Amino acid sequence: LRIARFNLTGKSKYNIFSNVIHLKLLTDNSLIYTSGRTGLEIFDGEMNLIQKPKALINSKITSIIPFDHDHIFIGTIGNGFQLLNKKDFSVNSFNTERNFIANDVYFAQIKDSLLWISTEKGLLALKHEALKHNRIQFSKSISDEFSSVKINFFQVTENAIWAITDYSIKIIPTSSAHNEVNPIFYYELIRPSTNPLNQIPKKKKKNSLQLK
Repeated sequence: LRIARFNLTGKSKYNIFSNVIHLKLLTDNSLIYTSGRTGLEIFDGEMNLIQKPKALINSKITSIIPFDHDHIFIGTIGNGFQLLNKKDFSVNSFNTERNFIANDVYFAQIKDSLLWISTEKGLLALKHEALKHNRIQFSKSISDEFSSVKINFFQVTENAIWAITDYSIKIIPTSSAHNEVNPIFYYELIRPSTNPLNQIPKKKKKNSLQLK
């Protein structure tokens, strides 16, 4: 793979030759963020490698988008999503072990005040302002139809969400998105003490339990 920088006359000034396939690329404030099969590499404007965050070295990255003035959003397969600090390149992670309900992020987009994410739990919308302060607040979800379908790309418009899966293109009215304070989840085991609580009816797949 060759990455090159060109001046206004079209002449190439700096080049990178690499055997790594760069799958995602973002430019932000003269820095270039790229991902290969795993990991993240950050280059300056002269194509010098300046950082490879250790927290992401084994992550399979699916999304790199600007989040706010100080952070870059990084979506991954297997490790949820991260907010990368643009000043010191530290990472704040959100996954099933840390304040989130999903580990696989297929695509992400910021629309108005919401961060939309397609995951293995469906299409979710998080409040952007709350996430700036490391808090997860759900706004909307479309989980029933897409909990078992991988959404590779979507576009949120005023009245509809255009979603591309492995097998089809779907147009979803935004009015069908559920307003969520707490997202729908599926239980596997509830253990209030050392003994499992197993009296919940097995046929009831969804539940409205609130854990505090």
